[in-house]
Amino acid sequence: MPTVRVAQSLGGADLGWAFEALEEAIDAGDERLRAHAFVQRGLLRLFTGSDVTDAELMLVGEQAIEVFAAVGDDLGLARAWRLVDQTEYRARRAGPSVTAAERALAYARRAGDRFEEREIVQFLLTSLILGPEPAGEAVTRCERSLAAASSDPVLELNGLGALAYFFAIQGRFAEAEDLLGRCRGLMGPLGAGFWVPPVYFALAATWRDDPVAAERELRPGHLALTQVDEKSNFSSLAVVLAQAVYSQDRYDEAEALAEEARLASQPIDVQCEAIWRTVKAKVLARRGASEAAQNLASEAIAYIEDSDFIPVHAQALMDLEEVLRLGGRPSEGVPILDRAVRLWEQKGNVVAAAHARARKARAQRF
Repeated sequence: MPTVRVAQSLGGADLGWAFEALEEAIDAGDERLRAHAFVQRGLLRLFTGSDVTDAELMLVGEQAIEVFAAVGDDLGLARAWRLVDQTEYRARRAGPSVTAAERALAYARRAGDRFEEREIVQFLLTSLILGPEPAGEAVTRCERSLAAASSDPVLELNGLGALAYFFAIQGRFAEAEDLLGRCRGLMGPLGAGFWVPPVYFALAATWRDDPVAAERELRPGHLALTQVDEKSNFSSLAVVLAQAVYSQDRYDEAEALAEEARLASQPIDVQCEAIWRTVKAKVLARRGASEAAQNLASEAIAYIEDSDFIPVHAQALMDLEEVLRLGGRPSEGVPILDRAVRLWEQKGNVVAAAHARARKARAQRF
């Protein structure tokens, strides 16, 4: 059965041909083929369609699940649940995204489709990292993902990188470094252009307070994605790089990277949509534009606070506190730091919680 396969990496491509092929399948196919086409069109629109709503995408996924369940189409069920998973993520509901991803993954493995399995695992682990799952519980899920990797180096790399992240935020740096070393050993055979592990390396360096190392890990991927004009992965990488550069006091460059992230961002790029704003807000605050900085940081909080993207929310609060402090209002940041501490603790990020408490103690001395 001919279908158009949709990968997250297609974000920078001209996909008009794909939409045309899917419309033809919708017009001419039987119910099962039509359901496949609707799901694949939905997956495309997740990354390219600003005119589509989360409710529309969710309805497509739910209706397709009914069709595929009736005929026992495991591959169709994997793709339909992946659409639900990624729609939940776009709607800033990381917890339900994880649940749907695990449903999708079970069907992808039953269908024996490695492409689907890789796509689903990447989103599953991203939702675990950015969502409400406490670090201790997320470790168990990551270990389960590794156990089922079936000697696939891409799946193993993703599982090791995510597990290293959860060890790092708990202060288990030696264990995290051991896992990242295993990642480096696996990367060689995959060749250039595999961007995910360097982000894990950079995140681990961030929690070690080493922004120089974080930048070093991210620069090759940033250059490679810039050269090929790739968008869907670029925004996530650029915003993490902007944070690393800002931490090295290179504020103009950080602002430029945040702007790159903004221009590349799609509605599904939840972390990017919050953090490009707070990086730019901090740069504005350092230039003395306190009101504009606070407005932009508050906009980021408004965007993320109704979500369950706990670490993104906590980081945005930390950045808002910095904007207030730079604007000469340190006492107003104290309750904001209290909120950040609670969120970091909820996530199990003991390293970030300690940073926030230390910053609060300094603020209270003024």
